[in-house]
Amino acid sequence: MSDLFSIIIAISLTINLSVIILVLSRKRLERYFDMRQLSCRLKQIILYLLSVPVITTCLTYIMVVPKPLSIVQGNSEELRLYLVKNQTIGRATQYGNSIVFVIIAAVWFAGFLFFGVRYWYRSSHLLRKLEIYSKNQENCDLVELMEQLREEIGVKFPVELVISEVIEVPFVQGLRRIKIFVPKREWNPTNIRMILGHELTHCKNNDYFYRRLIFWLCAIYWFNPFLSFFADYFIEVNEMACDETLLLNKDEKEKKRYIMLLAETALETSFLANEVSLTGYRESSIERRIYNIMKDQKRVRSIPCVLLSAIVIAACPLSALAATSGTVRVQDRIAREIRDLNTYEEEQTVEESYVEEVETQSREARKVVKRIHITPRAAATVVCDLDYKDSMVADTVEMPASSTIRIILEADNTSDHFKAGIEGEGTTRSVSSKNGSIDYKFHISKAGSYDIFIESTSSNTIHVEGSIITR
Repeated sequence: MSDLFSIIIAISLTINLSVIILVLSRKRLERYFDMRQLSCRLKQIILYLLSVPVITTCLTYIMVVPKPLSIVQGNSEELRLYLVKNQTIGRATQYGNSIVFVIIAAVWFAGFLFFGVRYWYRSSHLLRKLEIYSKNQENCDLVELMEQLREEIGVKFPVELVISEVIEVPFVQGLRRIKIFVPKREWNPTNIRMILGHELTHCKNNDYFYRRLIFWLCAIYWFNPFLSFFADYFIEVNEMACDETLLLNKDEKEKKRYIMLLAETALETSFLANEVSLTGYRESSIERRIYNIMKDQKRVRSIPCVLLSAIVIAACPLSALAATSGTVRVQDRIAREIRDLNTYEEEQTVEESYVEEVETQSREARKVVKRIHITPRAAATVVCDLDYKDSMVADTVEMPASSTIRIILEADNTSDHFKAGIEGEGTTRSVSSKNGSIDYKFHISKAGSYDIFIESTSSNTIHVEGSIITR
């Protein structure tokens, strides 16, 4: 669950970086592109945003999953090792399925139902009722006009014209069966031609399909305000692109007539704000659309357009790499901190179960039967057989202050008894085995020379194995 949560964070960061890049380059994009070209670029970004979960999941897999390494030994035996990469909370700790992540998942699902499924159900229910109270246009003049415009604009699929007494704003609806809903009123022939031309332009550009995509993206990432901003900007640019297409090569008189129609229709209220309508998504965008209609159309230069497109397109996967890498590294650091803290607590618990004996008086010489070599900040393997009072001693080692000597030993039988410890700076510190084993860390408070020893306290011969680690 925690790994899925980290991927969702990486996805959100990727989307945020992409939107921030778009915001920072918005003015420059509008300078070099007209709205028709910019609308196409934004549609490409929508498709990219749909692929972000796949990209971030693949990058996370590459950065997290251990990589197997095969080493062939001299006798042709293959030794398989795994190169551990970045740790995750789910793989390295016991908190992967913590109740916190379950609660977060439940909150996200509740938000998805409220902001996505709930609105989709209400919208679908309203459209079904609208179709009941509407009827397909049988006026031969309007049908003939729409068919003529459909051929002129280049819409290659059938489009139904529906007249409704309920609605006040024309709009397009449908993916497989596309319908243009128009309010029932006495329309000026020029105005109805402009309205149908605008909506058919939306049909040709598949704008309803992309608005459905952006709607579900906003529903899935309902907690991300950056995506909502992108949706508003896309719809605004989308409407201006249709305005430009419809008014291409038109004179000032026709543009002013279209502006009057736009302003008149904008006064009406649409109960389906997310549909593809003449007035767009927000009333605040009308002023910008009017300004865009009246300004002189710029001549688009090809080289800056290509370069700018390449920069924007390249920035998208780079943002995914940066967001995923950052998320994985943060999670790796958290996982390692949790693991180190748990290890420290386990060591403290183990150490508290042993009683450290401290002797300051000199004692008789040990009966040393074996010596091993050890150096500071190293590990040595211990394998020895000891009779009663026999000892195994390691070489004298110079230990700095605040260092540690950890002794991990285990005998063959739980009934075997022995002790291990260190001698140095006039004191002897040792611990006795419990159930035939020792796992204890001696903390060095004063720098000096120390001898490490293991001594049998059993009457019988014992076999001891383990390791000594100095740090």
